[in-house]
Amino acid sequence: MMHIQHQFRASYNPKLHLLAEGPQSYRVRAGCFVNDARFVTLERDEGHVTQNNGVMVKGLGFNYYGVLVSVIKLIYGKGMPVVLFKCKCFNTDPTRRRSIIMDCGLLSVN
Repeated sequence: MMHIQHQFRASYNPKLHLLAEGPQSYRVRAGCFVNDARFVTLERDEGHVTQNNGVMVKGLGFNYYGVLVSVIKLIYGKGMPVVLFKCKCFNTDPTRRRSIIMDCGLLSVN
């Protein structure tokens, strides 16, 4: 790795170096905060009056909707965290009949 660091000094990225060394530890959680937004898993939300397990990712052509199943926090060198979300996604392909419906101004994903 040090050879690459010296050979490609202009494009060397220390964070990428830490990722290449692999995680030092990990934790599986029922939720987390990312950029001041709280994310919790579907299982954690069951039985609660308010729900906060839905996720949406903008795509090209249409968006992806789903629910959060688990949160995995990987810890790399120098304490650098990387948070992974495992989601159950719904088919929102607009060419598929009845995949998404606008109902009274609300998006319904079936």
